[in-house]
Amino acid sequence: MADLAASAVTINDSWYPGQAKQLIARECTIVLAAMGTIANGIPASAFGLSAFVGPVTLTKSDDTEIVLGTPSYDLTQLILAPQVTDIADVPLDYTGTYRGVITGRV
Repeated sequence: MADLAASAVTINDSWYPGQAKQLIARECTIVLAAMGTIANGIPASAFGLSAFVGPVTLTKSDDTEIVLGTPSYDLTQLILAPQVTDIADVPLDYTGTYRGVITGRV
């Protein structure tokens, strides 16, 4: 499987969360096709970012699923996981249209 392409990301709104313009927040719609693990990556570059900063919560378009995301150790990939109690279930790949706020460095 290939990494998420920039063409699968729609940036609906962008803003700087503070006075310094080192970080940018982007409210995005993302179309995933079995993506969310390192093998099927969600790179920061698909959002026009050099690195992810902080956690992400994504909501599926039909409101049936909430997915949590965290940056990889090097901050270049977003790793997705469901809200679970069994750590053996994470990370997972997801398919569908999701919306959420992504924060990162440009």
